[in-house]
Amino acid sequence: MSPLATRRASLTRLGALGFAGTALATLGGCGTVVRALREETRGMASPGPSDRRRAETAWRYFRSTRNGATGLCEAVAGAGFASATSIADQIAAGLCAYRLGVVSRVDFDAAMSALLAFLARAPLAGGALPGRFYAVATGALIDPPAASGDPGWSGIQLGRLLLWLRALTDRFEQYRVPVATIVARWRICDALDDEGRICEGLPGNPQGLARQPEIGAGYAIYAEQGYRAWGLSPARTVPLASDFAVTVEGQDFAIGGLGSKRPPLQIMPYALLGLELGWKGVSGSDLSAEKALLARMFDVQDRRRARTGILTARADFKRTSAPYALIGGIVAGGTPWGTVGEDGTAFPEFGLLATKASFAMWALGAPGAKETMAATDTLFDGGGGWLEGRYETSGAQEWTRSAATNAVVLEALLYRELGPVIDKAEPAALTPDGTAGFACPQAR
Repeated sequence: MSPLATRRASLTRLGALGFAGTALATLGGCGTVVRALREETRGMASPGPSDRRRAETAWRYFRSTRNGATGLCEAVAGAGFASATSIADQIAAGLCAYRLGVVSRVDFDAAMSALLAFLARAPLAGGALPGRFYAVATGALIDPPAASGDPGWSGIQLGRLLLWLRALTDRFEQYRVPVATIVARWRICDALDDEGRICEGLPGNPQGLARQPEIGAGYAIYAEQGYRAWGLSPARTVPLASDFAVTVEGQDFAIGGLGSKRPPLQIMPYALLGLELGWKGVSGSDLSAEKALLARMFDVQDRRRARTGILTARADFKRTSAPYALIGGIVAGGTPWGTVGEDGTAFPEFGLLATKASFAMWALGAPGAKETMAATDTLFDGGGGWLEGRYETSGAQEWTRSAATNAVVLEALLYRELGPVIDKAEPAALTPDGTAGFACPQAR
């Protein structure tokens, strides 16, 4: 559907809703109802048949993995756990699916209300912040593969969750007080050190969780937006601020960190800044450097395809067998086109054409996206969502399904219809009564 046709369809739908809103105002004599209705239906899309099928497939992941007792969806299908990141994925997917018209308002509200009810009572890692892992069936903190234990917390995961909670409240007024009450439970200032850097809390210390700066490179830059959306100003992570560089397809990329601590350079955190925010940072932060870096990464992926014939769409992904979590990067492990485990171990044989990266490239108009989409558009389980991807050398499908991949599919589809999917994320600091009052001394 062309952008013009999309706008006409949206205007038609909004016109019908406007008629309903007029009737409600006449019957109830209250403009509040009309304003709330207009806010909730702002930016609704009417995807064509193919994109609707893609969106319905992605939403089936969340419908099929959701636990009725806790409201949580699995981070990875069959794994039995959720994370702060997958909870954010769940919110993102719900909002996008609703705006794409593949889930009803009633079903969307049921899913979000159950999820918020869980967050309102969820045990906190170290008694401070949402944990890295929760058991989907019980909502208890777990530290996989152990069935119990405090897994610690991630400030980067928290950043994504904060951003999507803000997006939820900006569109639906009825969730504002519950979300503000939830966030008021969290000691968010613990996630920022004295210099404003995003931190993580790691288990294994007899005195409690050990806090240290979290190395996340691109994902740290992305996570900053979540803190800014709640009125904080974390320290800026500068992309490619390093003297160490790796040459990839004739272009030099600076990689920060030291030795094994050098984080992979991958496209997804930068692509999310485009899909969600249109590279316009919350509170006016400048993301032009991140946009330019993503364009360079897209370019070298396409150069690799032209040179070798290997379709390239690199991202982090999950597997059905060990190693269970891998990162495919433009640079990973200090080498071009590396694939590494979370501990930095190299697994070059597992280079993946990642479904979520392919959809993000397609939505953002990356070179070579037509070819990567042709290779990933069949990678789905009709009853359970999109698969992680296809291995570059063997062509075998990676049958694992994840919340991250299926959320990105929905975000990409909504972006194609309407542009950036978070169209309003003004910084605010809400207390449960709806007033401002949240700040950290190190992040003002």
